Amino acid sequence: YSWQAALAAVFLSGLIFVIISVTKIRKTIINAIPQQLKLAIGSGIGFTMAICIIAFFREIIGTGAITIGQYFPLGVKIVLQMIPSSYAISLFVQSAGGFLTLGLVLAFMAWRKNKKEDKKALEQKKKIAELKAQKEAMLKAKAQGELKEAA
Repeated sequence: YSWQAALAAVFLSGLIFVIISVTKIRKTIINAIPQQLKLAIGSGIGFTMAICIIAFFREIIGTGAITIGQYFPLGVKIVLQMIPSSYAISLFVQSAGGFLTLGLVLAFMAWRKNKKEDKKALEQKKKIAELKAQKEAMLKAKAQGELKEAA
């Protein structure tokens, strides 16, 4: 195939996309897919992304590097050294490493969530303290006004 044929195919697919998007065909196609299938596809994509993230961090922690070209025949093997190999924990490359990585990822997510919740709680305490101070100031001003009227 020539580059002209490839360019024509890209143009044609873009044109079809625009036609589908502008007309009501898009809604018809979307409504033709059952809701359960949409949810299943979303769950599958989410789980696949989670497994890829776990594998990525497992590889970095276990070997200290990411290797590109080892499993795909690119003709060259590229190693991206992220951390020194002396800091790599070889246990993470073993079978149990996936569970350990999952535990680390979940612990990090819980820590981050708790940090955000603590920040929100602190902000709420500050707002409550400000409101109490405003209420006390109003009550104090009201009491002083009543004392002046009584005198």
